[in-house]
Amino acid sequence: MSQSCLAEDAEFFLNEIKDQLSASVLLLDIKQGALFWSSQLNRYMQIFGLRFTKRDHIEFVKLHYELIVSEEQETFILDVFVQTFTRLLKRRELLSPEELCLPWRPAYKLWKLMNDTKFRYFPESGKSQLKTFIEHCRAYFPVESTAEMLAEWKHLFCPLDYSIQQALRLFDLFLPTVGPPESHSQMYRLWFDEFMGLYTNLDGAKMGWDAQLVNLFARLAADNIGLIDWEPHLATILSYMVKAVGLPVGPSAYHFYHSNSAYGASSCSLWLVAMISPTNSCMERIGQMLNAIAPFMHPSNDGSHQYVLHQIIRKLCSWFTTRVQWERYEERRWDYYIPDDQKLTDDQISQFVDIVKPLIFTGLFSKHGAHNMAAALTSLSFLQPERVLPQLVDSLYSSLKNLTEPYRLGATLTGVRVVARAMMIQPDRYPEGRLHIIPILQLCLPGIDSNDWDKTMNTFHLISAMAILISMVDCSGVHLHGSDLTENERELYSQTAQLQDFIFMFIDRLFLLIEGLSLDYPNANKIKTCEMEKRMESLVFFATTSVFGKTSAKLIEPAYEKIWRYMSGKVFEVIVAGRLAAAMIYGVASARPSMVLPQVIPYCCKNILELTATEDVITDSRADNSLLWNLLLLSEVVSTDGPELVKYSGDIAAVLDRTLHMTNSTSHTFACNILHSYMHEVIEMQPRYVACSEKLDSLSADYIPMRDWGMACNQEDLCIDWHIPGEKEFECVQTMVRKILLDELKYLDETEQYEREELTRRLRVITECIKGAGKYMPPLDSQTHTLDDDSVVHRRKFVLKETEKTFLITLNGENARNRILRSVHELMMRLLGKIADSAKPLHYICHVYKLLLFYFGADLKSGESKTNSYKAAKHVLRNPLIPDGGKIHYVHVKKTAVTLWRVMHAQLKFQPLTKLHVDACHDLVKMATSNYDDVQVAARETLAEFFLQFQGSEQLVIPTLCGLLTIPPPQVTEEQFKGALGLILNKEGSESVTSQMCLASNRNYAVTRFLWPAIIQAQHSDKPLIQQMVERIIEHIIDSHDIPLFYFKVSDRAREAALDLRLSYDGAADLDLVAGQLAAEARAEKYRGSYHELIEDLLELLNSDKLQWKHRELGLRLMQLLQRADVVASYPEVKLFCDSLVDVTPSIRKVAGEVMSKILYNRKHRHERQYVSGAKFPGYWSLQLNTEQAPITEEAWNNSNFVEKMYWGCTNMPERIQVTRSFPPPAPEELSEADRYILDSFSDEQFTNKFFHYMTLEENNEGDFQHNHLVLFQDLARNYGLALVDCCESAIDSLLTDTDHKTEKSRQRLVAEFVSGVIRGSKYWTFNQVMELFDWAIPVIKTAITNIADEVYPHWGSAFANCSTQREPKKLFRLFELLLGEVKTVQQKGDSATSLEIASRIYFLQSVVGRQRWRVPEINRYMSNLGRELLTSSSPLVRSKIGYALCTSYEADMPYINSFSWNNPVRADLIRHCLPLVEHFDEGIGMKETTTESQKRLGDVFTDDVVGKVKVAFENSHTAVGKGQDEEEKLILKSVLSWLEYNFDWHMTPQPWTQEMLCFLPIICKHSADFSDPELMTQSKDVAKYMCKTLLPVTLLPQFLDTIKEAMNLKSWHARVMVVEMLQSMMFLNQFHLYGDLRQQLLDLILDLLSDERIEVRLVAAETLSGGLQFHFFDVQQLLDHFKKLAATRPRSKTGSKEEKERRLHRCHTGVLGLGAIVSAYPYEVPEFIPDVLMILSDHIHDAQPIQQTVKDVLSDFRRTHLDSWLEHKQKFTVDQLMALADLSVSANYYA
Repeated sequence: MSQSCLAEDAEFFLNEIKDQLSASVLLLDIKQGALFWSSQLNRYMQIFGLRFTKRDHIEFVKLHYELIVSEEQETFILDVFVQTFTRLLKRRELLSPEELCLPWRPAYKLWKLMNDTKFRYFPESGKSQLKTFIEHCRAYFPVESTAEMLAEWKHLFCPLDYSIQQALRLFDLFLPTVGPPESHSQMYRLWFDEFMGLYTNLDGAKMGWDAQLVNLFARLAADNIGLIDWEPHLATILSYMVKAVGLPVGPSAYHFYHSNSAYGASSCSLWLVAMISPTNSCMERIGQMLNAIAPFMHPSNDGSHQYVLHQIIRKLCSWFTTRVQWERYEERRWDYYIPDDQKLTDDQISQFVDIVKPLIFTGLFSKHGAHNMAAALTSLSFLQPERVLPQLVDSLYSSLKNLTEPYRLGATLTGVRVVARAMMIQPDRYPEGRLHIIPILQLCLPGIDSNDWDKTMNTFHLISAMAILISMVDCSGVHLHGSDLTENERELYSQTAQLQDFIFMFIDRLFLLIEGLSLDYPNANKIKTCEMEKRMESLVFFATTSVFGKTSAKLIEPAYEKIWRYMSGKVFEVIVAGRLAAAMIYGVASARPSMVLPQVIPYCCKNILELTATEDVITDSRADNSLLWNLLLLSEVVSTDGPELVKYSGDIAAVLDRTLHMTNSTSHTFACNILHSYMHEVIEMQPRYVACSEKLDSLSADYIPMRDWGMACNQEDLCIDWHIPGEKEFECVQTMVRKILLDELKYLDETEQYEREELTRRLRVITECIKGAGKYMPPLDSQTHTLDDDSVVHRRKFVLKETEKTFLITLNGENARNRILRSVHELMMRLLGKIADSAKPLHYICHVYKLLLFYFGADLKSGESKTNSYKAAKHVLRNPLIPDGGKIHYVHVKKTAVTLWRVMHAQLKFQPLTKLHVDACHDLVKMATSNYDDVQVAARETLAEFFLQFQGSEQLVIPTLCGLLTIPPPQVTEEQFKGALGLILNKEGSESVTSQMCLASNRNYAVTRFLWPAIIQAQHSDKPLIQQMVERIIEHIIDSHDIPLFYFKVSDRAREAALDLRLSYDGAADLDLVAGQLAAEARAEKYRGSYHELIEDLLELLNSDKLQWKHRELGLRLMQLLQRADVVASYPEVKLFCDSLVDVTPSIRKVAGEVMSKILYNRKHRHERQYVSGAKFPGYWSLQLNTEQAPITEEAWNNSNFVEKMYWGCTNMPERIQVTRSFPPPAPEELSEADRYILDSFSDEQFTNKFFHYMTLEENNEGDFQHNHLVLFQDLARNYGLALVDCCESAIDSLLTDTDHKTEKSRQRLVAEFVSGVIRGSKYWTFNQVMELFDWAIPVIKTAITNIADEVYPHWGSAFANCSTQREPKKLFRLFELLLGEVKTVQQKGDSATSLEIASRIYFLQSVVGRQRWRVPEINRYMSNLGRELLTSSSPLVRSKIGYALCTSYEADMPYINSFSWNNPVRADLIRHCLPLVEHFDEGIGMKETTTESQKRLGDVFTDDVVGKVKVAFENSHTAVGKGQDEEEKLILKSVLSWLEYNFDWHMTPQPWTQEMLCFLPIICKHSADFSDPELMTQSKDVAKYMCKTLLPVTLLPQFLDTIKEAMNLKSWHARVMVVEMLQSMMFLNQFHLYGDLRQQLLDLILDLLSDERIEVRLVAAETLSGGLQFHFFDVQQLLDHFKKLAATRPRSKTGSKEEKERRLHRCHTGVLGLGAIVSAYPYEVPEFIPDVLMILSDHIHDAQPIQQTVKDVLSDFRRTHLDSWLEHKQKFTVDQLMALADLSVSANYYA
């Protein structure tokens, strides 16, 4: 295609888009016109790229932005506009912020609209599209937008509330992070320090907001490489990342995974790579992190964590390579400002490769890591091939020699395949790379093995990849002039002499594969081909094409002669072996058609004609295998080259004449394939893959082909030969089509009695003719049919000039499609009317209809195949350092084929709807409702495409469907009824059709207006299948429902953008804007009318007695979907749903309750939000509840500024704060008719009793508190005020006074739901109304609490929590007074109070306080004091609630918030109170010797005076109570442990550690081994578990180590084991903070524990030491010398006393354990010192126990961990050492 014609086409197409798109917007035709032309713009960019001016580019972006951020939006509109918008901004570097500026607030308003689920639910697909849209926009937000966003959302920054999640989600999504350095003071520097402080001080994983911060920081780092100092934060960042992976370190209970953590591997890796700088230690830190996780990458450590690690490594390498590309290979861009002194150096690249390479080679052989590690290898191989490729190549050679490790061979083959290009294109860095190509090709050939399909496929992939990249030409005999060749190039030239041998060996291996598989199928005609066999067939073809595609004729000719000699003398079965053989010939023919076709086609045609010379062969149902083989071979080779095929048109026509109507199905199938392939290839315009073969065939001394191996190719230099069919080709096809089709159509028209199989074959031939020549068959031609189309702009079809069809295929001058449709239509009518068992012919008729309607040479299936092939080749063969991937010639050809398909598909997508199309649609409906299931499915698939092709064509079938659904049987059969439901469902039997295509989900009310009433009347059958189909229809409606807009509001900014775009086109015509406005209003009125008509029809049906209860429920669910925020429900709707609240059917009542909530929300009293200046709040205390200043008078109430949301003022006082004023509900006499009916209904005692009775019966599966009930009561109370309470008062009283124990739980639950709902609904009530409400509610609550039961109190806890959620505490002062009074009343009872009474009252108070947190300091202090008083409770339930309450009261105590300024209690006070008592109970904490180390260590925290006063107070209380002191102190400890457990596990305490809490570590460790009290032991272990999962603040690390040192003196060895286990986890989690003295102190602790008197402690300490060595914490050489000295002690010496002998044994065992720990620290490698250590250990094999057993265990573990790679590891040992190890082996042949 000429460039000039393409340029003219592009210019014309672009002007058409600009004209019609702008006209659509200005004329307000959005849903049809603007959507269509926006999609056309998207298609234009797919074909021509961004081929328009920068001004056009900017105008297109602005216009689409304004259309997307419209005030109202629909998901399907958003999808189209966002797809075009993202393609416009796909290349961000083309438009800078100086050229394009987009306001951020409209996008934020749209985000709020789509995330506000109070009334309207948007599908997740729409939200995902919106997120993509904002991600592309934020780079163009103005500089001042950052400050505006902070002012808008900063008030949400409350770590005690889930609002922080919303805030961080917004900041992550909207904050711009890219811009020039001079603008950074207005961008990230405004928030960086505060956000980083939040990240480093608090563990956001507990509340799930850490992922948003990680994403934001990763983006910030990537956009500002080298401009931010990350050094102070590196240790904490890496610590959180390692924790998030969830590595199995230490005992299983201590693993660090937290379910709420959602770190993305891509974000983490990007952040790490972007932080690397020559001036910081990030690279060293990354090395430390990777060293720590390296052992978990080994294949033997399989687990869920490995997938995460593989993802991180792959993304880390990918982002690192991308950064190198940005810095070195890409032109300077406005969006990347990387200072030269901050760019990666060569040394850093080498360091990174050395760090990551061992992990990649380890993970490459894991169970699921080959794919990810291969991708990582690709990145490294282009960065520094000399460091990566030698090891990989050596591994491949080793694997090829080793027959016992097939999984290693598969992994290495995959690895070499992805780095094949890197081996070729960098001879200056890895000159040996090209020298390995030919040997590898030869050595991998044995991998083609019919007994190992996985290995065979990997081998084919490798051969294909390498063959595509190289040119196979024998240069060994060519005389080369000049001296510029290197030695490696000369050696490579000599190697090319082996290419002929490789090709021959490759062919031999294919022969063996074919023969090996053929032996497995002696009776092949009865066996079906499986997916694996089909995949093998495609691989054989691909490998053969690749090998022969870039090979010189000198090498191909003898190779092909060998193939042909082999093939021509054999006959293969056609199921497996024959297909593989034919695929091999097909591959050679695709590469060299001029060589293969002249020999194969005449040969096959001659054999076929000879074998079919008699009529018996044609009619025989069993075909000769030789005939089948020749047909198969011919069907493959005619799919190659059109120009060559024309030469043999006569022979092929003769073969088709003999075989098209053969009775044997396999022969007939092959003949149809020949027909289709021949026609398609002859007249299809397509690129031919000609890779400069002439240059290879006539090699000259001036051309060195090896230097082109793997090199990129410019698109301008492509050697692509286009096959453009001419008159000769069309004449051949026209003749064949006319002859074949007219015969088939004559048979259809004239035959009266059809034989089913013969008819099926005839239809199959027609199908193949259309598929082969359909591209040049004109579309159906008849009178145009106009649908109900309201568009005011044209939607024209675009055709490229060079692809306009100059030749058209007709049947004797008649439109071929018209002629075929006429005959097939008549046949269909006869089959449906008379002939039985017509399923198969009807199925083919459906296929014929589909081809006639939609096939014009560019079907979606072929397009997807070409696109996937291109993407796969582009991915595998790309150079990641080049911005466009450095496409090679093969990839360019693939891309060209995809582009050509897009061009063809773009112009064939749209065709006019004619009368014949309508007739065909009605025929398809008849087949879709026929008696055959397969026919129904096929017809539905065709109709689904019909509805997509012709917008609004669903209206054609609606009358028929509605008739089938509503007409009663027997006029409509059950099969017709089921077919109608299937057609509406539009998904059955087809995975390619999505639920959005369900006809009942149509967004046009003109369709649903008739269809929905018909669906709910579809009561023909009660069969489960029918009911399931109806239910699925409703589910699809609900899942994909999006409220259509009556009127799409086009903003003034959108009009301006459209006008600017229109002005850029000189040929634009004048528009009648007034007419456009009137047309838009007419459309809106029409949509609105259809909506109301639908409502009325549904109401008429639902109010009648025609519907069964199930269909009545379906109708109510549909009515629920029709509720709109812009339409207030009418009186009939309100009456319907209100009456349904007391329906006898539970499901109907549930739907009615949900709809009533929507109706009430839409009818609520509207008022604007009230804001006051933040200056009116003099401080935090003005937002807190102070009982002395509670608004107990109406004046105080009215003068108060009530702030409902807890996050206002939490961390900062914004400029303005949202407040609540009193807006009382209207009086009953002021209500509308509908509202009056609702209130009257609840005033009716009979209605109210039934309503509450039914609600007591409705419980979810767990019988929990039901929030939907609360919402309904809240909406009723908000709308009707105290009138509701008056109506329901008697019903509530009866629920409370009922004595039926069976219903007590449900009755109490309902009362709790009602009370909490009414209290929440009183948000805008006046003072007197609220006081009157509490006057009624308090007695009710008291009565309920007094009669509380064990299974009921959780419901009231939920009720109180909901009352307090996001509500002003000052308004609830009476509720707080009530609950405080209840607690005090129970306290006054003393021992007479039951544990349930105490626990329930504490739980109620905690529930209401837990939703206020920092705003109720007075009550928090009270709960803290209450907890201290009840620490000695003997009830586990009370202690649990006390722990929960204490955790709640101290939630505000966190480093991010200055809790002292809030007057809230702090945890240190409780610890100061409790710890002296607990230590007194523990008698010195159970140390080996009673010391005062604890008091010395904590002298700054606990003074002697404090300790003394606490103990005296406790002893006095103990004397007064009269209980045993030890028992009291044990109970205190249990209560404290309960609090600590909540403190460390509760998600609302993101930083549970304080300095004082370290004091409990020794106590916890001691009691974790307290077998005398299982409860205390379990609690201690649980607390230890949660402690170990929490990152320690860096300031507490020295104190932590001091505490561990003290805990080492515990008497119980079980406790000391717990100390070591905790040390393991803490050491790994905090490893990045442990440096210098801290690390030495940690080592000293481990060495002390390693010499503990108990062997159990020593063993665990050895494991800990081994882990530290694995993480490279300690200097192994220093430890090696130390342990050698200890191990040199002779424990068997007879001299000395018994104590002296025991000391020597102990000392020697410590040394052996230390040496064993060193050996265990290297489970998958053998450093140079390990053999000597093993020999030292072997000297102790006969020592006394426990030394002997320790040595055996070490040697056994060493054998187990090194077995897989022993062939490699044994090279590190001398012969004597190997013999010594063999002597020590358990099995004599273990190391043979």
